[in-house]
Amino acid sequence: MTSFVPPPHKDRLRAAAITSQAIGFILILAFQTWLPEPRPAQGITLACMLLAALVIATIKRYRINKQRRQSERNDAL
Repeated sequence: MTSFVPPPHKDRLRAAAITSQAIGFILILAFQTWLPEPRPAQGITLACMLLAALVIATIKRYRINKQRRQSERNDAL
């Protein structure tokens, strides 16, 4: 019985997504403690978190499509 091991680039993307979201969440909570008026900093942090998630999702989609096109080319040969 073989176990499925995801390709390394998917593990790195998952790690990057989890790390960026964790750092953003920690910053949002820290701003509440450190700053007298945390709302603008929290909003910017949230926007950065969303941007990071969008970039990571785009990279993932690009890699999946690239792999699919390559396998279709190999099947055509």
